[in-house]
Amino acid sequence: MSDSKTRLYALDGLRGLAALSVFLWHNFISFFPGCNIPEAPTHSYFLEKVIFPSPASFLFSGDFAVYVFFVLSGFVLSLKFFIKPDSESLKSQYFRRYVRLMPPAAITVFVAFVILKNGWMYNINAAIIVNQSTIHKLITTSADLTHGSDMMVNIPNSLWLVFNWHNVIITFQNACWQAFWAVWFEPILPGSQFNSNLGTLFLEIIGSYTVYFFLMVCICLKIPKILRYFLQCSLIVSSILVFQEPHYVVFMVGMFVADIYVNSKAIFDKLIKYRLGYLFLVISIYFGSFNSVNCTSVWAKPIMDIMPGVIPPMFWTWICGSTFLLISVLTVLPLQRMLELKMCKFLGTYSYSLYLCHTVFIGSVTCFLFTTISGLHKYSYIENVFLSIVAGLPLFMLFVYAVKKIDDLSTNLSRKI
Repeated sequence: MSDSKTRLYALDGLRGLAALSVFLWHNFISFFPGCNIPEAPTHSYFLEKVIFPSPASFLFSGDFAVYVFFVLSGFVLSLKFFIKPDSESLKSQYFRRYVRLMPPAAITVFVAFVILKNGWMYNINAAIIVNQSTIHKLITTSADLTHGSDMMVNIPNSLWLVFNWHNVIITFQNACWQAFWAVWFEPILPGSQFNSNLGTLFLEIIGSYTVYFFLMVCICLKIPKILRYFLQCSLIVSSILVFQEPHYVVFMVGMFVADIYVNSKAIFDKLIKYRLGYLFLVISIYFGSFNSVNCTSVWAKPIMDIMPGVIPPMFWTWICGSTFLLISVLTVLPLQRMLELKMCKFLGTYSYSLYLCHTVFIGSVTCFLFTTISGLHKYSYIENVFLSIVAGLPLFMLFVYAVKKIDDLSTNLSRKI
């Protein structure tokens, strides 16, 4: 399995780049709303009128990156059980998954609680400046600057900054409820979360349990390969047509790819032989670049028009794009080597911590720096944004490092179960 190990390192690199993509995307839609909202006032022509309306947005597509996380989870969680079925080890995974993921996520919830409790969240202040830079309209009263829910009707863009934390019940009890239970087992309404990025963890834990349940059935009943393939395809199709839930489909697709990768290796050998992985890579870039800004563009509209209406068309493109990207990483050697570079592997090591930390940090420290630097009236709008992000990086890296230490402890603890 030496080849598999090499490819798994590449998947770690892919996960790291996906986490970096989400981090950049949230920074962009915070300060350049045209990256996420069609017809929003332009703050950066290059980003909002050149990059995000084009396939180049593939590099900064946060929504697509989340689908990449999901398909990787389905693949990695099931791979070793297809290689060596082990029902006892699989049973422990049900408990280990929660123990593995919960502690670092809980830390970010309590950090957000402290920030909100002390009034250190500056997202509304920053949103007002974002709007003022374009509409040239002063909104000045101190009440306006501190009460986010009262400002929602007055702010035409910067919706990501405004909507986050606008309806959070700031109590320690609520923080505990979210950190230890709701994030994992109850969907929390957007805007009511201490850390909005944790909304995907509900999907992650349910998707993981779905994969483990299917594997347990297959192992216990010793279901043969062909029947197992049929059942997986049926599960994927029923999830789309009956449950209309695109997120869990991606976990199942990742599991299906892992099954084929281990038990029908000849298919992947042919993909490598005929270099079809390169074609899959191009297709994944095309599908992965679809977003709310470019979905009606000339190059995207034909695909959007022919997509079935069972689930929103962009979900289809992200499902297809993440699947093709996974297959291309497994079959394109130069791509594997790129993802195995030290920087990519380093990002992969910190990907979960980076993903957990960045939303709270942007809303507090980055927005505080942005409002402070903008108040100096010395730099252009784009320079204000750039300086705010760069100036906060040392503290952000320290935050990520601290959460990574908690992540390491939870990993070690989960291995003992």
